[in-house]
Amino acid sequence: MQEPPGQATGGPTPPDEPAPTPGWAAEQPPGWSVPPGWSAPSPGSPEWSAPSAGPTPYPNAPGPGPGPGGYPWPGQGPSAPKPGIVPLRPLGVSEILDGAFTAIRAHPKVMLGSAAAVTAVAELIRVAATWGSLSRLSTQIQDLGASGAPPTSAALGSYTSALALTFLPTTLISLLAQVLLTGLLTIVVSKAVLGRRVSAADAWHDLRGRIPALLGVLLLVLLATLAPFVVAVGLGLLVAAGTGAAGGVVVGVLVGLAAAVAAVYLWVALSMAAATTVLEKRSVMASLRRSRRLVAGSWWRVLGLLLLIGIITALVSGVATIPFTVASTIAQHGSAVPTALVPVTISALGAVIAGTIAYPFQAAAIVLVYIDLRIRREALDLTLIAAAQQADTASPASWDPRTGTGRTP
Repeated sequence: MQEPPGQATGGPTPPDEPAPTPGWAAEQPPGWSVPPGWSAPSPGSPEWSAPSAGPTPYPNAPGPGPGPGGYPWPGQGPSAPKPGIVPLRPLGVSEILDGAFTAIRAHPKVMLGSAAAVTAVAELIRVAATWGSLSRLSTQIQDLGASGAPPTSAALGSYTSALALTFLPTTLISLLAQVLLTGLLTIVVSKAVLGRRVSAADAWHDLRGRIPALLGVLLLVLLATLAPFVVAVGLGLLVAAGTGAAGGVVVGVLVGLAAAVAAVYLWVALSMAAATTVLEKRSVMASLRRSRRLVAGSWWRVLGLLLLIGIITALVSGVATIPFTVASTIAQHGSAVPTALVPVTISALGAVIAGTIAYPFQAAAIVLVYIDLRIRREALDLTLIAAAQQADTASPASWDPRTGTGRTP
């Protein structure tokens, strides 16, 4: 399905991209009209004000005037319905953060429960892999110390292999857990925006067909952000081989700074790809292109939001893990590595608690950033209002479209 003509999203959707999920299509009701059930004041009445250039979906918004694109400024009054966790209009920073916490409070069982289950399984596998690798590594270290001779190349290779066996499986497990949680929580939050509840089983049913594409998106985003640093290191080594170590270091530092800028740019530009993959059911490359178009023109704002979300996530995670870190350090003190199962288990328990609390907030906030971008660029709020009103027909007590208030069904 093509995006609406004339919207600043990089032009029509290429024909090779599959249609988005119904309800999240980048189109508006015919004529960009005021949603049914809203009373638009007539010209000349005290509530009426002349619209600015472009569609004005909220003619009753109080204040000095509409914001960019004809929308009211965030927080400009009760001008939009709120069937779920956020009002259906362009969102302010505080509304995005509050909406993420509201989603957790409104759906604690599915959000916290899913995060706890996935994180616990991942940490259980990580503990088993880490403890086995640490036991082998401890034996090798003790053998090297008992011999008193410098380590041979074979011993160093075995030592390196043991380290790889420790970190590689845990990295892959963490990536898979991130894929599952990202997809599940994205679906839950997208339903919560419309005031609808979804069980973990229903979210998994909607997600399972998108797991390969979502995994591909996360891998490509990771590779894209690491690629500039690989290029910088490679150029530094080439220059060092030709001109000496000093020249290689200088070139490496300069190119490394450019690589850091490129990596940050790519990280922000591709940050909406996961939500696009799940909600719009696009292919891997189509999701990456779609994310870049959505972020274009709002790059600095998205960067600030992602940094703020990351800081809050790190603070919440850090506070949750402090007691477990202290307990793990005490348990580790004076113990041999082969008997380090207790401190490793304590650390894993802290990681489960931290992931259960912090990751749902992070995923929910990023989904709300995605929705805000689409509202600002494509007037997605009108489509969501229509979808919410369809649900309101089946559950008339869920919310009042005239005031934008009500309860989450």
